[in-house]
Amino acid sequence: MTQQLDNQSRIFKIAGWCAYLAAVSTIIGFFSIVIFFIVGDPFGKINDMASVVIALTSIPVLYVLYKLTQVQSPFLTLVVLILGMVAMIVASIIQSLLVLGFIPYEATVFVAPFAFGLLGFCITVYSNFTLKSKVITSKISAFGLIAGIAYILVCVGFILGGQNHPFSYVGGLVAVIAFPIWAILVGRDLLKM
Repeated sequence: MTQQLDNQSRIFKIAGWCAYLAAVSTIIGFFSIVIFFIVGDPFGKINDMASVVIALTSIPVLYVLYKLTQVQSPFLTLVVLILGMVAMIVASIIQSLLVLGFIPYEATVFVAPFAFGLLGFCITVYSNFTLKSKVITSKISAFGLIAGIAYILVCVGFILGGQNHPFSYVGGLVAVIAFPIWAILVGRDLLKM
C-alpha cells in the first residue's frame, strides 16, 4: 500500500511539473507568434516547438485529472482520457513534423487546432467534475472551464473560417491567458499532493 501511495505521489509531482512546463510553453508560444507576425522566422518555429511541449506535457496532467475524477464516472472519464491522450500525441507528431520541415504549415491547419480543441474538451469535462467533487479548488476548476472552452472556440473558429475567424482570435486570446493560470494552479496543487 505504501509503495502504491509513493507511486501516486510521484505521478502527481511529475504531472505538477508538466503543468508548469505547459504554462511556460503557452506564454512562450504566444509571444513567439506575435513576434513572428512582426519579423518572421525563427519565431514561427519557436511557436511550433512550444506547441509540441504543451501537447506532451498535457498528457500526464490529463492522466492525473482522470485519476482524481474517475470515481464520478469511470467510463466517461476514461473515454475523455483516451481522447485527450490521442489528440495530444497526434498534435505533438504533426507539430514536430512541421518544425523538422517534413510537412508544410498547410498540412497542420486543421489537425493541430482540432487536437487542441479536444484538449479543451477534456479540460472542460474534467473541470466540471472537479468543480462538483471539490477534489481541487473551485477557482482552479473555473479557470479550467474557461481555458477548455477557449480551446474549443479556437477549434470552432478554424472549422468555420480558419485562423482569421473571430472565434479563433477570441478563443486564442482567452486560452493564452486562462490556460497558463489554470496550469500553474493545477501544478501547484499537484506538487502538494
